[in-house]
Amino acid sequence: MELAPCVPVEVSSEKHKMPESNVIEDEEEVWSEDEIDEVDWKNYMTQVKESEGFDIDDFAPIIAKVAFGIVMPLGDFKKLGNLMQEAIISDSKDAIEMFNNLHGEKFEFVDIVKANMEVVAGAIFYITFTAKDADGKVETFQTKVFDGIPKKDGTPHVEVMFVRIKPTNGEPAEPKQERPKLDQQLARKTTPTQSNTGRMR
Repeated sequence: MELAPCVPVEVSSEKHKMPESNVIEDEEEVWSEDEIDEVDWKNYMTQVKESEGFDIDDFAPIIAKVAFGIVMPLGDFKKLGNLMQEAIISDSKDAIEMFNNLHGEKFEFVDIVKANMEVVAGAIFYITFTAKDADGKVETFQTKVFDGIPKKDGTPHVEVMFVRIKPTNGEPAEPKQERPKLDQQLARKTTPTQSNTGRMR
């Protein structure tokens, strides 16, 4: 199966301005040697750039000292709290639903492989998950989802920023489509999908 283009989708019923991830831009920020090991920081930044935030080792010293605005692995998914697990699974299902709508596929969510998180005004999740097509073939997907602070009425603020089949080793990811073209696709093919309003974020 050919790699599909990245597909942003707004899951909430209103459009919201997304917070910009600052993890890549902060590479040149100055750190004193006694705060963060320079080699660890460079290795961390390399992994973030090469994997676009999806495949990162556990750089515990960096995470402990920075925390906000960097991508951090969440570890064993099955050991996360129930609410966190439910949110990540729900976000993955939102992503695969939009992938199906845009590409005429019938993938069904199977399982979470792993998830990373960047703390912003809420959180950005970098989720790797599996889904199977109508013939039972399993593919690995990557999705980047903004899970924001709930609105004043308590409903979730969720936006799938993109979803794609994970590139294989040595194969570059498909370039991200421009927002105007994607808005036109969404207007023609889909309507916004409401998330479970009873889910806590």
